[in-house]
Parts: sequence; C-alpha cells; structure tokens
Amino acid sequence: MQARPGDHLCSSFQCPNCQSQNIRGRDLKTSTNIADACFESLCIRAQLDSFWARSKTTVKSHVSEARFMSRYGAALGFTPMPPLGPFRLGDHNGMLQAILLEMRTMEPGRKDGERVQWGTARGTRTTTTVLWENSPASGSNIVFSSGSVGGRYVATMCPSEGRWYSLFNTGVSVRMGDIVHQDRAYTLEIVHAVIAMFEEQFQKEGYTMPVRDFEAALFFIVACMGGFRGYEVVWTDLGALRYDMEYNEERDDETAVSWPVTGRFKNEKGAWNHYMIPIAGVTGSGVRVFEWTQRIIKRLNLIGRTEGWLFRKSNGVDRALAGDYADNIYTKLEILQRKSKLIDPGVDVREAYGIQ
Repeated sequence: MQARPGDHLCSSFQCPNCQSQNIRGRDLKTSTNIADACFESLCIRAQLDSFWARSKTTVKSHVSEARFMSRYGAALGFTPMPPLGPFRLGDHNGMLQAILLEMRTMEPGRKDGERVQWGTARGTRTTTTVLWENSPASGSNIVFSSGSVGGRYVATMCPSEGRWYSLFNTGVSVRMGDIVHQDRAYTLEIVHAVIAMFEEQFQKEGYTMPVRDFEAALFFIVACMGGFRGYEVVWTDLGALRYDMEYNEERDDETAVSWPVTGRFKNEKGAWNHYMIPIAGVTGSGVRVFEWTQRIIKRLNLIGRTEGWLFRKSNGVDRALAGDYADNIYTKLEILQRKSKLIDPGVDVREAYGIQ
C-alpha cells in the first residue's frame, strides 16, 4: 500500500519526524535506535490508513478541482487554498492514539498465527477517549444542551474524536476487515437431546445431583427457551423466582414461569432494573420449564440457598459467569457428536457453538 497523488489534500499530513517532535519531543534517529525505526514505521502505517479512508475516485475528484482552483488563483493574483502545513508543535492530530491502536492490532488473536480482530482492537479508541475526558487535558467542555441529558452534545478536543483520527479509524477498519464467525445454531433436536441427558442424570441421582449440574441444566433450558443470551441468564434473582413460583403453585397454575433478571443493562442509562420474562411452563415442543424450575428451587433449598443470585460460582457466593457452565454443556454436545448424526463429525464443538 502506498499514498496516491492528492491524498494530502483529503487528510492532513505530517512526516514521522514531525510527529516524533509532537509526541516525544525529539527528532528521529532511525539508523541507531530501533524504537525510533518502529515509531517511524507505525506513523507511516497510520498515515496510509488515514489516506485510504477515501476512495481513489474521491481523491482524484479533489485533485481535479484543486487544479482548477490553482489556475483561477494564478490568473487573479491570490492564493485560493489555505496552507496545508506546518502544524503547531505538539499538535499530532491523534497520531499518538493511532499508534496505540496500530500496535493493538498486532497482538496475537485467539487462534495460533492470527492477530486480534478489528472488533477487539477498536476498543483502544474508546479507552483513550474515556481517559482523555477524565484528565486535566480535556479542559472545560463546551456543552450544547437541549435541557435534558439525552439531548446533550459536548464539544471536545479529544484527539481520538477528531477528524484525522476518524479518517484513520475508517481506513484501518477497511484494511483489516472484521471477520465474524457466526455461532452454529442449537437446533431443536440438539436442545432436546441435551435436556434429555440432564433428565437422565436427574432420574438416576435425584436431589443428590450436584448443584452445579442443576445450574447448568437450568442455564441451558432458560437460555434456549427464554430467548436469553448466556450472560443475561446468570443475572437471575433467586428470591424473586421463588416468590413467583410459590404464587403459581398456590393457584395451581403451571402455565408459565416469570423469569426474573436483575442488573444494569445496556441502554438503561446506568440504572439497575428488574425484568420479569415470561417463559411457557411447558413449551410447544414439550420442554418442562416449570418442573425444572421447581427442581432447582428445591435443590437449592436443601443447601439453605433461598435468595440472592440463582447461578453462582463454586464458592457459593459470587454470581456465576456463562462460561462457568461451558464445559458441562460442551461435553454433552461432544457425546451427541460421537453417538448421533445431529452434529457433523468434523465440527469443533467448543469453537462452533456459543455459550455467551
């Protein structure tokens, strides 16, 4: 990748040595200092990413118009364009933050031989913005407000929110791309087969079945039947669930379970809320959600757990994570893969099926 004629018209440009002066306060010595050579290459990489945020036809169009402007200015005796440099010393336009992101993109990914994906690396921008906003460097923000928090706009000089960085951000995302590996679907047949394994274990062990296995069973059932994402299931409030189940049992009503999740969810403006999600007591395909809910409440009651989080870590205190039940569920999927045709033999179950 290299710069194209006219790129400097569409994205501000400073050479690596200027950026070294802006960011590090000294000239580059690339022949004797490996850190300087790395700094130079990162500056060039970031600058090229900002250039290539624009399509070549857009750049070509601006070059054509600039030539017309230059001709008109020469004929009439004035300078038709503002100077494109130099910038003030210390004004790096976001190059510092860009270098940090470029380095983040070179970190190893989850698989051997791969780098982190763009979706992971871009988190650097969010962090640099938050740090800037909470530092003395942010100064006094100018706020444009419509009278409510939702209608508030803040003018900021944060480099990672600036125009050059926005171009760079677009360019690097286009260059890297973002490969999304879609999780394989849990088909209804697979769901029923996994639940059947939990049922078989319960029929053998009854209420001596380990609490951890009970939790894994309910985690799987609620996630599949309630339309939850894995990390949402573990926010279940045991006390609220017991209250609703007792009410239903008094009325002899097993048609549904109101599944209570509690926490601070996205787009809820930071407030803790309580949600009751209705799930059929017996689904159309025959999954007995109400009965399994009764079972886990009874099992937890035997160990004296009646309130707080339903799903907990092995210490019995802290709220569990979705990943805490991954091995239990993946093991059952691997058994299905070996003993049935529900899962292709060539599939890596632990990579292909999601828990989160």
